[in-house]
Amino acid sequence: MRDRIRGFARSSGDYLDLIVACGMAFVVAAVSLLDVFGGDEFINEAILLVLGFYALAVIRDRRGRQKALEDASALRCLDDAAVDRVLTEERDHTTHWAHRDGTGSLLRRRLLPRLAAEGGRRGGAFGLQVELADPMDTGLCERYAAQFRSGGENDWRAADVRDEILVTIVALFYLGLRTTVRPRVAVSRNLSMFTVDLTDRAVSVDPLPRGAQSLLVSGSLSHFRGWQYDLAASYSHGRELPLEQSRHRVEEPDVVDIDELNAVLVDLAVLPDDYRRADLSRLAAAVTAALPARDGRN
Repeated sequence: MRDRIRGFARSSGDYLDLIVACGMAFVVAAVSLLDVFGGDEFINEAILLVLGFYALAVIRDRRGRQKALEDASALRCLDDAAVDRVLTEERDHTTHWAHRDGTGSLLRRRLLPRLAAEGGRRGGAFGLQVELADPMDTGLCERYAAQFRSGGENDWRAADVRDEILVTIVALFYLGLRTTVRPRVAVSRNLSMFTVDLTDRAVSVDPLPRGAQSLLVSGSLSHFRGWQYDLAASYSHGRELPLEQSRHRVEEPDVVDIDELNAVLVDLAVLPDDYRRADLSRLAAAVTAALPARDGRN
């Protein structure tokens, strides 16, 4: 109650001039209309009433502008480094993280190292939902590669996109083995033009190809909930990978064994037909680099 009184006092101070003008106009008009002497007097009183309504309209306009300013402050365009800093801080304040991207490279940079380093020591439940492009859809991977090439990254091929997706999938799988985090991962056959990270308090939207500024939306905005529904609906239309069913394949979670990795990819139905041991070895090395070892172990 005390906070409401303080808020009312602050608001009254902001609109004091208009409140006084409005009050005077109505009082004078009301008194005058009780004793109308002629047409001219009536017109004058009517003018005062109009001025009173005008003052009310200005008050409403000021409130609307204040709301617009608050919304503008909750909607920011930031460069890549600034978004990285904000999302790194978000890890300390969120219980759920939803991510949608083609390859998941930004997730590996922004979140996975932090989660791996924590090793489950941080208290409280943490939900991680990730939607990626389907690495088995060659046409989709080529479309992503074309997007990257249009942004100046001319060396991207469909196989490169596929390999990046596989690194993210396997990194998330091993994250679930090494920590208390239980990631949920789905692959989609839809092309996403944005990378989206959603936490309890904010949503970050990064355009493809990379390089342009990112949009950061505060959870205070009314359409923030729309992003939550969008990511949930999009995830539900993808093919969820049975990560939990493959946990028994791995004996030592801190080591990415090639044979175990091959078995996991088969279980998840994401093993490319042309993959050989050399490809699996490169994949294992990339996953090891993406997830810092617990307690300083390599």
